[in-house]
Amino acid sequence: MKYKNINAADKALFVIRILRSTGGYLLHSQGGETLYDILASSGSRIDAPCGGMHLCGKCKIRIVEPSPAPPFPEEIKLLSEAELSSGVRLACMCHISGDMTIELPDDISGSDLSPSCKGSLLSVTNSHGEDKAFPGETSGFDSSTILPYSKKSLVRSTRVFPDTPSLSDQRSFCKRLYKAISADISADICSACNTTWDVDAILSTAECSAQIMAGGFLNVVHTDDRILLVREDTDAPLYGMAIDIGTTTVAVYLVDMRTGKVKSSVSAMNSQKAYGADVISRISYASSGKEGALILKDIISVQLDNMARELAATEGISAEDIFAAVITGNTTMLHLLTGADPSAISVSPYIPVFTEAIHTTPSSLGIGIRRNGLALMLPSISSYVGADIVAGMLACGMDQSNNINLLIDIGTNGEIAIGSKKGFLCCSAAAGPAFEGAGISHGLGGVKGAINSVRHDAGSKCGISYTTIGNAAPTGICGAGVIDAISVLLSAGIIEASGAFCKPDEVCSRLRPFMIETPNSGMAFELAKNPYGVSIIITQKDIREIQLAKAAIAAGIKVLMKKAGISPDEIRNVFISGGFGNYLDKDNAIKTGLIPSALSGRIVTAGNTAGSGAVMCLTDSRAPERCNEIAAKSEYLELSSSQNFRDEFPECMFFGEL
Repeated sequence: MKYKNINAADKALFVIRILRSTGGYLLHSQGGETLYDILASSGSRIDAPCGGMHLCGKCKIRIVEPSPAPPFPEEIKLLSEAELSSGVRLACMCHISGDMTIELPDDISGSDLSPSCKGSLLSVTNSHGEDKAFPGETSGFDSSTILPYSKKSLVRSTRVFPDTPSLSDQRSFCKRLYKAISADISADICSACNTTWDVDAILSTAECSAQIMAGGFLNVVHTDDRILLVREDTDAPLYGMAIDIGTTTVAVYLVDMRTGKVKSSVSAMNSQKAYGADVISRISYASSGKEGALILKDIISVQLDNMARELAATEGISAEDIFAAVITGNTTMLHLLTGADPSAISVSPYIPVFTEAIHTTPSSLGIGIRRNGLALMLPSISSYVGADIVAGMLACGMDQSNNINLLIDIGTNGEIAIGSKKGFLCCSAAAGPAFEGAGISHGLGGVKGAINSVRHDAGSKCGISYTTIGNAAPTGICGAGVIDAISVLLSAGIIEASGAFCKPDEVCSRLRPFMIETPNSGMAFELAKNPYGVSIIITQKDIREIQLAKAAIAAGIKVLMKKAGISPDEIRNVFISGGFGNYLDKDNAIKTGLIPSALSGRIVTAGNTAGSGAVMCLTDSRAPERCNEIAAKSEYLELSSSQNFRDEFPECMFFGEL
């Protein structure tokens, strides 16, 4: 089964009309499939953390026509009465047997994080809200230029002056070009070209030959060891693309290689999410024998290709003007992009096919930019500490600092690295995808309408107020919002340090009406209502999910420090990266025990450090080698076999300062 383009023509019997707030489109089916199958294979973004196994209740759609069939028992269990009466059903339970019209509104489906944005890639503030320089930096971070350590970018354009032909000098154009390149750039490039010579790629037009005949100059677009194009236009566009493939989110940044500036960016939910919220689910699907690996590879390739074209259109350039792509992400995501078999990653002793940096072409990965350009996949450290952490350590300057720093990437999983330029110790805490909203009753990623902060508010109806991303109507809650909510529930006496709900008669009368007894999840607390009138709640199960996730990260931090022989006082900065960190309240991270209190005052929310590191590798040709050195001097600690971790984990389960 190949990944289906929405516009592909099929020999279809039934038409599925998809309605969204941003527009509609048609899909086709010969029947027998579920709506989940057809939506997932078409690339329609649908939230399905359980991978369509009827467990999570997140793949919600609303059937407009015909009238929806009576709900299945699983739907009755997972959907509210208000949702069921309005025609909401689970896509994984709806089998296609005729033409239908369904609605995928943004608040049900989980839309793009941000279709296009310009601005800061890496925001740096410490716990006091002050700018804090990275190690090795002399001032606060300048978001318009991503840490430009060198003007020698990964791909650059150099002017050369080939000898003018004459009757007494009838050497070929290529020999003249080789000589000029050897003199003005590097003889090593010409040696490489002798074995990979591509006349169409090197001498792009007949005008280049005319320039040589006229004694003019040419511009050579090249890397340190490859010629990509020879052209006559000095001011022609020269762009690169930094790609961060997360399990939940894909972010792409378009960089002007002449200035080192990020010109525009786009981020979206990883389209593979329909096949599971976490890496284990994706690996399971890839290994299922249903051409799963090929489907997942096609999905991410098509998504990256579309994002590249969107960015090119935004800047008014051709995709062919993008000469390089630097790619980072966790180890599994990189395997799925290349089509490598990831199955051994999920079983002991957790061995990946590759962790080394990979140099290839964009066309080999299905990304439609400059066909003979450079695609550089950054190195990983282990199966569960990937290139995104390597890029993050690069962006934070950890490899050039004499001081000890701690990097915590809290996303679909939790990766931690500690050390200085002397070396690093890393681990992966099996936190699961709770902080990305998966496994939480009304959990969302960082999308519009997600509750992202919760506070005490004496003036509000229930004494608690909230904000949402984009100031939109609430549709769910993201991980940072859940941390805030738990902190508020703790201080309000609604839940105990053990995570258990207090009895309603033990709670103040003002808050008591918002405590709800749910039929399937036990006691819960209502934070808001969504546009359908459905209560957005924090359940006992949600709290347990967060407890497990935060205990894994907190215990991982403590074990890593102990293993490295580092005390909290020796750590200069605690960098929090990832989408979760964008909205994380540092005080509540301490109060709930997510981060040990001994590290208070040194917490730095650092934004997308993986994306920042990838951009650095575009703007500084030395940065990729720094990534190789970081990976080489990083030691991985397997927590599942650590007795210290097993000892620390139960203690870290309790809420409160550690």
